[in-house]
Amino acid sequence: MPTYAAKVVITPLQFQEILRFLDEKNYNYQNYTLTGNQCSTFVVEAAAIAGLELACDVTMPIDQEIILCGEKLRLWEDPSYSQITFSSPDVIECSLKKAVREERAEYALEWYKRTHPKSFKQKLGETTQDVIRFPSRIKRAARFS
Repeated sequence: MPTYAAKVVITPLQFQEILRFLDEKNYNYQNYTLTGNQCSTFVVEAAAIAGLELACDVTMPIDQEIILCGEKLRLWEDPSYSQITFSSPDVIECSLKKAVREERAEYALEWYKRTHPKSFKQKLGETTQDVIRFPSRIKRAARFS
């Protein structure tokens, strides 16, 4: 279930372009990677077709050397590998909130939840995860009380 949603009005031409984008020939759903196609890049590309530019990238530095199992491991020689850039759902969410504040998009999370209720299977899965995580959550809470 999403934590934030926004919507924009699109033209018939934009709708057709989004349909073309969704066609597997134009967006390969089989090849998702950390620095390439993934859910965040998908959202940003579809939003751009709809005329909504969203930020999504995060760049993180990569240490040249790390200690792993007591051994020094060199991760890169060429400084061009000293950082990695990837798309982040958190950055997209912040960008969506900004678009709503700037009235370039309309807040839509309540509408989405109302029109896309969770299935029984989703609710059961969430409940199962809550039960599985309960013991560790109790232990963590006990440590901080």
